Amino acid sequence: MKKFLKVVGIILSVIIVIIAVAFVLTINVASSADNFFSLIKANKLQEAYNSTAQKFQSTVSYEDFTKFIDKSSIGKFESYSWGSRSFSGNRGSVKGYVTTAQKSIPVELDFVKENGEWKVLYVDATGTDATSSGVADQSISKTVPSDADIIKLVQTTMSAFADAVASKDFTAFHQATANLWKTQISAKELQANFQSFIDKKVKFSFDASTLPTLSEKPSIDGVKILHVDGYYPSKDINVIFSLEYIYEYPNWKLVGIRVKF
Repeated sequence: MKKFLKVVGIILSVIIVIIAVAFVLTINVASSADNFFSLIKANKLQEAYNSTAQKFQSTVSYEDFTKFIDKSSIGKFESYSWGSRSFSGNRGSVKGYVTTAQKSIPVELDFVKENGEWKVLYVDATGTDATSSGVADQSISKTVPSDADIIKLVQTTMSAFADAVASKDFTAFHQATANLWKTQISAKELQANFQSFIDKKVKFSFDASTLPTLSEKPSIDGVKILHVDGYYPSKDINVIFSLEYIYEYPNWKLVGIRVKF
């Protein structure tokens, strides 16, 4: 019995440590959310806008941002609280409520790490007086594309990948990836990940008549990454792929690729 209690104690200690580490790792995400709303409350809208990500600013002008704040209840909030926060790699998320004199409004903010700082990528304030599409939907999408669109997305990506391997040049392939990913990896670094394919002179054929098979149902995770896994059946080899995308208005763009055969 004592041995059992000791084991249980060790397990609980490990769980507590994991929770504590997760709390520490996400505290900066929550602090960035606090700063964003503090700036809005102080009517420092230019500073609040400056705390958003480059991709946010490339799709939402400062004028549209101020109109959104002015027309929505966010600009009139009295308090806020965060119910959950999470992160994965360079993406983070905070969910909670802002409270006005009349109501509490569910709010979600997504962040991306730029130059070591968490920047606002997405704002969703369900229940605000103004629609958030001008601020949120252009930066990111929560909806999994249709099966037909997923297949087209995979075909486009894998066809471009095959061309890159065949030409021994990943420049064009890299150029078509998400802006966010291009800031993290160069074309040469991307090519280096698949140099063994080039060295072995692997020949892929992913034309329009070759349909991929999805091994799992595509899904969008907590930080809005679209995951697509599957394979291309063949008499010679099965090409297995795992692809990741983010929504950069108006298209889904690649942010991760793994291929094996």
